[in-house]
Amino acid sequence: MRLVIILIFTIGVGRAEIPNNIIESFSQTSPEALIVLIPAKKYSMNGRIFKQLAIKGKARGLNVLRFNWSFFSYNRNPSAELELEATELKEIIHHYQKKFQLKNHKIILVAKSFGSRVLAKANLDSYPLALVTPNCDEDGSFNSTYSKLLQERRPVQISISIEDPYCDVSQIYRNLMNMHKEVTMYSSYGDHNFVLNDTFENQDVFIDQLLQWIENVKSL
Repeated sequence: MRLVIILIFTIGVGRAEIPNNIIESFSQTSPEALIVLIPAKKYSMNGRIFKQLAIKGKARGLNVLRFNWSFFSYNRNPSAELELEATELKEIIHHYQKKFQLKNHKIILVAKSFGSRVLAKANLDSYPLALVTPNCDEDGSFNSTYSKLLQERRPVQISISIEDPYCDVSQIYRNLMNMHKEVTMYSSYGDHNFVLNDTFENQDVFIDQLLQWIENVKSL
């Protein structure tokens, strides 16, 4: 019998009490690392990519955490400058970091689309990062959104579909020459979720290689 724990708790942000839905897919009580899956604007923690990362990650002995932004619960838009979402993210990370007594480099952040913009806003140091289908659209170029985040030397993987409608992959390629060697790149076909020809085979290849990257980073 598979047990899934759904936690609902509040995080104080200024005077607001922000409820968060969190699912823990944990295989260890004292893990050597934690993987935090950071949702997109509309692609929630229940999206197939996140579900499969949690299921397959736990099967590999990993502790995987996924959550939804508070604005999902209230059916509203994100905060104007993403300040609220950045604070939510930092509170969640710090809560579990303290719980498991993990150093920064043992918490691996996997952020999809809009979630990667929040991650850039939060400006968290030292944590390994996986930027999944990052945004480089009318809200900002890849360089203006992510350059500060990518200045620090730490393991980073950027994953993008060459057909992605929300980021011109050529922007990423142009910026690769200015990135440090710990930044790796994964590109494939398909839509914004790596779905190709209405099948999930291509998406599953992406998920498996991301989990292998996480395993490699975890051992550093």
